Amino acid sequence: MPGTEYLARKKVLSTVLNRMSRYFPAHFDFVPKEFLLPEEEFELRDAVEDEPRRWWIAKPSKGCGGEGIFLHRGYPNLPETNQDFVIQHYISNPLLLDKKKFDL
Repeated sequence: MPGTEYLARKKVLSTVLNRMSRYFPAHFDFVPKEFLLPEEEFELRDAVEDEPRRWWIAKPSKGCGGEGIFLHRGYPNLPETNQDFVIQHYISNPLLLDKKKFDL
């Protein structure tokens, strides 16, 4: 389908979902809170201060197969790289198919 490869990029999808969550909160309440780094660094710092015990998952915006993903509490200690990151609330009990996480 034309254009779907664009939404398969983590950073683009995150931007779209954040925007849709702001405009239609009742319809997008399933989306975990997420931030784009470096663009939303200050917003992430505020969220971490509000919920210091919460786990977060950091994903490089480019990549696949789980490479470069890590969990953290507090503000993430990101590796020295030029890569952008998507930081999300970690969901400890995600929906699984055949005991595996999946993407739609």
